[in-house]
Amino acid sequence: MRSQAFEFSEARSDLSDLFDLRGEASQGASWIRDFELHEEELFWWLMPQTSRVSRAMRSSNVRQIAKTSLANPLELFRLIGSYTMAARSLAYPIQSPAYWVRRGGEEGVPRYFRPALPESQLSDFFHVPVRQIRPALQPLISDGAIELVRSPSGVLAALMMEGFVAEDRLRARLRA
Repeated sequence: MRSQAFEFSEARSDLSDLFDLRGEASQGASWIRDFELHEEELFWWLMPQTSRVSRAMRSSNVRQIAKTSLANPLELFRLIGSYTMAARSLAYPIQSPAYWVRRGGEEGVPRYFRPALPESQLSDFFHVPVRQIRPALQPLISDGAIELVRSPSGVLAALMMEGFVAEDRLRARLRA
């Protein structure tokens, strides 16, 4: 028996709600599930704060008003990571107000782009007020797994940081 930081819920998220799948893109909507991250692909041991909160939620040491993956920060990170992998494949156009963030470019660091998932889209996805999103993201921010970024138009979004997910299974399909 191995020690696990969390267990995934049986109900998987439908990432297609986070992408603009009208027209030609709707044909591949069923393939979007291929980009959902598995339990073994998350480096939860690099996120001690997140893992502690996740264990507390799972063990019922913390009273929850409603059972949702928003309450479990590792499940929330899995969703953000799955969104990031699907967007980086460039097979599915991101839905407005989501946007791409340019990183790197300093001496010796190549420039790359990563998708940012807006708080407003997370709010719509989980059917909760926007004000509940930032407290749910706080353990992930404390561990450095995500960063909150703001677009020039003022849209606040979660940006997944590098090094917290094993990309091996999806590497050949990632374009960005």
